[in-house]
Amino acid sequence: MIEVTLYTRDDCHLCEQVKDYLDELSAEIPLKLSVIDIDEQAELRKQYGFNVPVVKIGPYTLKAPIERSDLVITLKAAQNRER
Repeated sequence: MIEVTLYTRDDCHLCEQVKDYLDELSAEIPLKLSVIDIDEQAELRKQYGFNVPVVKIGPYTLKAPIERSDLVITLKAAQNRER
């Protein structure tokens, strides 16, 4: 199972869209999604600021803007690495 971390914040349309993509893709590609609100930790808020969403998939990091196709490619690459 692929570990996926989504760094987000409240009222972030792009973040919600990426989460929806990941929820859809989890039916095809087994993944464990952790959603982290950067506003709950000062260090993360300082690190990411307004540059969310950020998705970490294994050794890969995707930064906004993130398209569904970017997630598919990255999830499949991480899946291949696991094998």
